[in-house]
Amino acid sequence: MSDRPAVRLFLCECGPIIKDAIDLDRLQQSLVGLHGVEAVVRYPTLCSPEGRAWMQADLQASPGSRVVVAGCSPREHEATFMDVLRASGSNPYLLAMANVREQCTWVTRDASEAGAKALALIRAAVGSGAILGGGDEDQIETVLDYGRLIGLAFQIQDDILDIEGDAATLGKVVGADARLGKATYPALMGLDPARDRARDLVARATELALSLGVSAEPLAAVAGYIVERRI
Repeated sequence: MSDRPAVRLFLCECGPIIKDAIDLDRLQQSLVGLHGVEAVVRYPTLCSPEGRAWMQADLQASPGSRVVVAGCSPREHEATFMDVLRASGSNPYLLAMANVREQCTWVTRDASEAGAKALALIRAAVGSGAILGGGDEDQIETVLDYGRLIGLAFQIQDDILDIEGDAATLGKVVGADARLGKATYPALMGLDPARDRARDLVARATELALSLGVSAEPLAAVAGYIVERRI
């Protein structure tokens, strides 16, 4: 799998629209570990003339990359970003978009839920990039299965940290889920069973990663980090 072209993932803040509705720092950190993703970069308004010029320069410095843009609707700016790919010398059809603005921030009031949905949408877009990159059917399915497992483990760990995490380390108030009566995994299963569930998911994800060979060993390390993280 190391012969696949890498994916460059562009996060657009859409001015304050996406930035104020989703914890983009956390989302960016989660996306860095996705297999095949070479870099996750952000820009305030990617569709602006300055943003397009910046994106073009970035792609010219990384020729051959597949591109994922997480921002607004493809209806609004897919043609815009295809033009950027053309101008950079890239194939404009090796582009996938995740509609984070309309499908997450505009319809989901809770920031954590919007962030989780955004992560799922972007993971799907990255998966399509892996397909375009030439992975065989078994490899792609393994990567997607791995992504589903660590995505769920990440959410469970988030729920756990809201109970026993440190507010200063997390950068947010803890205990909010319980105060709001949210149906979190610890609330539904109990804290220890939720912790066991997360560890089981990570163990399965690690096994999948190692089945892909030496080139995928970093995926196993990412999976282990999911349940060890304190942020």
